[in-house]
Amino acid sequence: MAFRFTAPFLICALSAPMWGCGSVTPTAAQGGGLTVVVATPRQGPNSGQGKDLVRAARLQLESVNSTVAGRKVRIRQLNESGAVQGAADPEHVAKLVEDASADPSVVAWIGGLDSDSLAVELPRLNEAGLAAVSPGATATPFNRRDPAFPGAPVKYYPSIAQYGMSLSRITTNDLSIAAKALTELKSIGVRSVFTVDIGDTDGDSFSSAVEQMAPSHGITLVGHESVVGQNADWAGIALEAKALRARAIIWSSPKGVDQSELWRAVATAKGRELMVSGPAVPPSGISKLPTVLGQVLSFGPLVPPELQGPSGRVLGSRFKRAYGHEPAAGALRGAPAMAVVLAALRRGIELNRGQPDVQLRAAVIAGMAKTRDVPSLLGDIRLSPLGDWAGSPVGLWSLQKGVMKFGRVLP
Repeated sequence: MAFRFTAPFLICALSAPMWGCGSVTPTAAQGGGLTVVVATPRQGPNSGQGKDLVRAARLQLESVNSTVAGRKVRIRQLNESGAVQGAADPEHVAKLVEDASADPSVVAWIGGLDSDSLAVELPRLNEAGLAAVSPGATATPFNRRDPAFPGAPVKYYPSIAQYGMSLSRITTNDLSIAAKALTELKSIGVRSVFTVDIGDTDGDSFSSAVEQMAPSHGITLVGHESVVGQNADWAGIALEAKALRARAIIWSSPKGVDQSELWRAVATAKGRELMVSGPAVPPSGISKLPTVLGQVLSFGPLVPPELQGPSGRVLGSRFKRAYGHEPAAGALRGAPAMAVVLAALRRGIELNRGQPDVQLRAAVIAGMAKTRDVPSLLGDIRLSPLGDWAGSPVGLWSLQKGVMKFGRVLP
């Protein structure tokens, strides 16, 4: 059952105009310019999407002349990816949040493209009283209970008494994606699956979602391996899945050396299982994995630009005119992510009218909790009471002649 709170859970908001319940990092001098951080990966497999997310967010901001309620708003770009192969680096991400929180002009954060980065960012942002909007993290425990994450979702919100669960995201969650994926797998005759991850937030969340949803879809989870460390017995895992007669092996973590080793082991074992990647793996990287005998499918929130939202085709054309290339799959979600921030900021400025800007961050969180219907360049989207875009499309991709091809948006 979902762990629900009343929006926005701000004790201090209820006692306005006095918002002083708990420490609040100072924000900009009253009437000055405001800053929205947009943090995305600029190296590694998600770099293309990350760079284009910033561009889509900028188009949304420019559509209102970079002004909200008479206040000028600017973007500060930050690089979420670490120095090693563009992978998530917890220390690097934590330092980004620390530095941004210390800037008195920063009033909101768009970032956490993947769940591993958001797991580091979110507690620190909540502690600093900064609203967070994720354009891509799908992990369930950020706003719901999850048996794989003791203490979730509260553990991600150390200042929940002051600010509540201060997150919205422009995607659905792993439970919804797993349900759609399992429906598709059952339709092609899959009745047994084996899940594998490396113990990260993305992996644990999607593996847990598959485990929770499989019984109601008539599918048996015959095995699960969560491998932490560098000495995994990939050959043993491949043979175990084969011995248990798994019809599909579901990889739940981000793409990396580990996934390559598993697929190589499956190929060596002459396994004919359907190979499935969850939402943490961009389809663009799957074609570079070792060749396996079984079919290859991918499920997740990345879909072609024209299908990303009601106005995806129009925004895609606008994006190409502005930047000279087609947007990366999923990147147009940067526009509604910025639209959520701007709507929250507008409400926050109204809530905080007549009060010093030292209280504006908390007011923005209060405004975000009231934000449900969001007009954006991508079209009108609706956020759930828990802050998810439940209507975010989930796409099916398959490997055809060595190239990942988009199939369709799943119902």
